[in-house]
Amino acid sequence: MRKDGPENVRSAGEETSPAPVLILGAGKNVGLAMARKLVAESRPVILSYRRSPEDVVALQIEHPDLVRAAIPLDARTPGAVGRFFDKVRENTDRLGGLVNAIGPWLKKPLLETSDDEFEDLLQGNLVQAFASVRQAAPLLRANGGGRVVFFTFAGLEKLGSYSKIGAYAAGKTGLLSLMRSFALELAPHGITVNAIAPGVVESAPEEEHRLKKVIPAGRLASLEDIWQALRFLLSEEAGHVTGTNLTVSGGFGWQYP
Repeated sequence: MRKDGPENVRSAGEETSPAPVLILGAGKNVGLAMARKLVAESRPVILSYRRSPEDVVALQIEHPDLVRAAIPLDARTPGAVGRFFDKVRENTDRLGGLVNAIGPWLKKPLLETSDDEFEDLLQGNLVQAFASVRQAAPLLRANGGGRVVFFTFAGLEKLGSYSKIGAYAAGKTGLLSLMRSFALELAPHGITVNAIAPGVVESAPEEEHRLKKVIPAGRLASLEDIWQALRFLLSEEAGHVTGTNLTVSGGFGWQYP
């Protein structure tokens, strides 16, 4: 993170503690794994979870000095993101980063997808992403700059057709455009906005592991692979990297629409 912002300095030569990184969707899977990695590097975090608080609470009990807050959030409910950030602001007046790992997924042909299911996927993958950055931007600016990272999926930029995940792909395609527009608007404030595009991750449902045979690198993406990409995008070294959809897939995703 940038260290030259006014909120990072108490007096000449005396720095405050690092601003926390807010992780949305930290209750399980990739979000939880990234929270654990950040805590292992002594980075303070604020975490959201939807329905399963056990792992997040356990992490908070183990590292009470680093897990500043664990706050429930159902981002697919209209208005929930704004109410969630009211609670975030009770715990901090600045953020060093926003990692948005929320992304409901549905495997179903479009003609079998109900209106409610489609709206739910758009709300969970796109609408909440818009709301979260709008709410986080003042906190990132108060820190003198920061990082925003979303998650898409490998091959998304091909704008291909999908026989079973069309609704999900529509939400993530909108997210890609939204991410790059936010990158443009927030760059003057020292805030970068990027995305990570995983292929098939080892934490994916077992049925998806069959795709390993068509991954050019010959293996699934590990959580460590995802972490190294995130670690870079959150770093000071990535201060001039913005609007990027960083693919972490071992070559998977480019050979299929």
